[in-house]
Amino acid sequence: MHKLITFGFVAASRADWIQKERDVKPYNAQDSMWELMQDAPADHEVIMTVALKVEDDRLALLEKVFWEVSDPNHGQYGQHLTTEEITQLLAVPQSRVEAVSAYFSQQGASSIEVNPHKDMLTVNMPAGAVEKALKTKMGIFVHSEHSHVSITRSQTTYHMPEEVAEHVSMVGELLQFPRMPLKKLQNLQAGAGS
Repeated sequence: MHKLITFGFVAASRADWIQKERDVKPYNAQDSMWELMQDAPADHEVIMTVALKVEDDRLALLEKVFWEVSDPNHGQYGQHLTTEEITQLLAVPQSRVEAVSAYFSQQGASSIEVNPHKDMLTVNMPAGAVEKALKTKMGIFVHSEHSHVSITRSQTTYHMPEEVAEHVSMVGELLQFPRMPLKKLQNLQAGAGS
């Protein structure tokens, strides 16, 4: 427990912030079917999936095993791994899980859940805390053709302190806007020729 508190102090005191998902463009109203309705209220609950870094050699091994158990001509065909075996194969260090969990906890997360493979966290936080923890601006968006559907996403890029960013691959539910079926593609009739 002492390690977690010490880590949080170091992360909070550093000024080196890293932009995550540099290759993903932030929200742009001209390029999106989603419309910004309002800034997210500070107390609006946000659920994020934090993907922890998995070493490249471990990912390569997972892919190798996947193809072996999927190939009917391979000796390992059908011998799928258990949850525990996948967790061991991925070998995400517990220190990584603790460091990232501690950061979000100290930044105001209301809950943090570690997935069974220890490579992802589900973090619930008020939008105001998310904005401070990730140096971003949260908004509530509605789809232009499905106004009954609303989501909370970031209006800008997001950043993390370097000491935390090195342990995180990405934070889901921030920059990704889901595709919705277009109304003109609904209720189509077979053989109608349109």
